[in-house]
Amino acid sequence: SNNSILVFKGPLAKGHNNVPPSQTISGGSTLLNSPMELWLDGHNTLFTANNGTGANANAILTFPSSTTGNVFPLQFINGPATQLAQPFGVTAY
Repeated sequence: SNNSILVFKGPLAKGHNNVPPSQTISGGSTLLNSPMELWLDGHNTLFTANNGTGANANAILTFPSSTTGNVFPLQFINGPATQLAQPFGVTAY
């Protein structure tokens, strides 16, 4: 669904491609707004970019990789100093 992150455990067995997500991050507390691309760092932190417009747009959000439900992000990075403008991806180093 919109403004959600769905996690699927893999690998899937051949012919078993209609499976429900093992985790879903969604709801108003998540601050997700058209999330684009995911990145998982070496510390099991999940990063995504809010690409939407309006509230909570132009932001990078982080969640623990084990998160599920309607939870606040660990970090919500936004504001004029970030120079984010409808980001489509995220990476960190």
